[in-house]
Amino acid sequence: MSIEIGDSGGRLAPRRRTRAPWLRRILGLLGLLVLLRTSPAAAESPPAFLLKWGSLGSGNGQFREPVGIAVDAAGNVLVADLNNDRIQKFSSTGVYITEWGSLGTGPGQFDGPTGIAFDAAGDIYVTDQRNSRVEKFTSDGAFLMQWGAPPGQRERTAQSVWWDRGRRGGQRVRG
Repeated sequence: MSIEIGDSGGRLAPRRRTRAPWLRRILGLLGLLVLLRTSPAAAESPPAFLLKWGSLGSGNGQFREPVGIAVDAAGNVLVADLNNDRIQKFSSTGVYITEWGSLGTGPGQFDGPTGIAFDAAGDIYVTDQRNSRVEKFTSDGAFLMQWGAPPGQRERTAQSVWWDRGRRGGQRVRG
């Protein structure tokens, strides 16, 4: 005989271990089945597929490596399209609204946009990976400002950005 710790009405208590290992296995499986059937997580169904949009290409609603995605307060979906060097904006049902950006190093241009985030005012932050900078836009895509390495300087590459809504607030960039 050996001692095993088991659940006894909400508290741990020693119990005798049976000599028949096959009986232990069966009782263990039955207990697991009862636990799974009564568990709230088991009662929930898996997430349901809702919607998809886009195809390969460079036209409206098409992508060449979409790598960043964010949803604004109105439910619009913004996608950072890495190899088309642009941001595309869609309604919550996938209807194309607008886009901005092109290949380049100037304000509002990208060379590999990867991350996208919003602040509390609705302004948009985009990490421009190969230009090693972060660009800030209005909710309509108008360029506001940028910061990071000057064009041609690629010391550190900005890959993602998110808005920290904690006590201190502010944007964070991961390189």
